[in-house]
Amino acid sequence: GAGSEAPGHRLSHLVDDVLYFSASDGSYISIWAHNPSNGSTWRASNEVQPSCQSSSSNECGSVVVDDVIYFQGIENNTGSYDKELWAYNTQNNSAWLAADINPYSYQTSTGSGEPGKHFMVRIGNEIYFDATGTYNQPASNDVWGYSTVNESAWLAYDVLPYTSSNVNSAVPGRELAYAIGDKLYFDTSWPANGDYNGLFVYDTSSQEGWKNDHVREIQGGVGNVQSMVVGDNLLFTGLLSYSQNNPCSASGSGQIFFIHSQSNNSTWQPHDCAL
Repeated sequence: GAGSEAPGHRLSHLVDDVLYFSASDGSYISIWAHNPSNGSTWRASNEVQPSCQSSSSNECGSVVVDDVIYFQGIENNTGSYDKELWAYNTQNNSAWLAADINPYSYQTSTGSGEPGKHFMVRIGNEIYFDATGTYNQPASNDVWGYSTVNESAWLAYDVLPYTSSNVNSAVPGRELAYAIGDKLYFDTSWPANGDYNGLFVYDTSSQEGWKNDHVREIQGGVGNVQSMVVGDNLLFTGLLSYSQNNPCSASGSGQIFFIHSQSNNSTWQPHDCAL
């Protein structure tokens, strides 16, 4: 229940030396704050309930931009189940619905954009995350963007277009999601079609996206646990594309350690098993 949930399970950020986290008072979950300098703890906002819960299948995302925390939330005390993008200003303690990506409808029992269920990253004054659009939009669960300047949200990259016969998702960012410069790197997982499975790149400057030809599949566990960024290099494990030669396996199977450079858009294996 809400009373037994660990503090910070849904949200945790340090802003200006104050820790903001999700916690329950036994009745409902809200945003709390703790100042370690004087040991004080208080409820920062009871307007919104952080709603994304990390599990073995997903690692929730939230970010801070200019003292404002952006996260997935539900408005408190309304009976709504609409999980959307919320914002909390740590300077004036105000909270508001930043973007209602998939408005909830009691008539159809559909709704909830669930932004950041798998990832949320900041690139400049913009935020990128996975979310589910409404069924009359060309998206199931794909990459969305949000501008903190003009407070608008948009479908940034429709990796796996929604059709009446295809209601599935490529699950972007489930195992890998990073921002390097102005580019967003993320994995997808749609084994039924190799075109929607592997490492993808979205250039936020040109608003163009593409799939990396070298990587057939990312294999890193949920939430960036087997990947990292060093400088402008992305290090990760995965499976080599069928069109590439795998020196570590005669059958072409088996995990490969990859390095991808953002500066020159090259991908290579630092160790050649044939040597």
